[in-house]
Amino acid sequence: MRNTIQTAVLWWRVTHYKPIAPVDQSDLEFDIPGDAKTYVDLDIHMSVLGKLVAQDGSALEKTDNTTLVNNLLHSLFSQCNVTLNAVSVSSSQDLYNYKSYLETLLTYRHDASQSHLTNAFWNPDEGDFIAQNLPADTKNRGYQARWKLTYKNSEIEMHGRVSGGLFNVP
Repeated sequence: MRNTIQTAVLWWRVTHYKPIAPVDQSDLEFDIPGDAKTYVDLDIHMSVLGKLVAQDGSALEKTDNTTLVNNLLHSLFSQCNVTLNAVSVSSSQDLYNYKSYLETLLTYRHDASQSHLTNAFWNPDEGDFIAQNLPADTKNRGYQARWKLTYKNSEIEMHGRVSGGLFNVP
């Protein structure tokens, strides 16, 4: 029996791109150049490193009743526009965070929320909604998971797929 070899893909590499403008402005812009000899896979991922602190910049205390929202990676952005060769092919009209939340909710099974979706800070709310409970006392497991990752004032690294438009192939 002869082994067949797929010759359409001879090699591949992961390339990291940083924003082309300073991050302290309101827009993040990336330039991903293309050429005739390279195929760019549109399964594009994004990584963000951040930290939750009190308003005065000090560390959060264990008694602080605050944490981050579910699906934080995608909630950081309100809009995602894709331009190919100076032609706009996708525009989110300030609804990126909602569209990505619904896409995640409707595309992935429950077991994904226990594995790779947690990289984008996806911890669905379950149980009671907090009102005046301290995070340690609430039965909302999603809220507790997010709170445990943030109250220690540690850095949070998030990683996930860019949602919507051309990138919606899971």
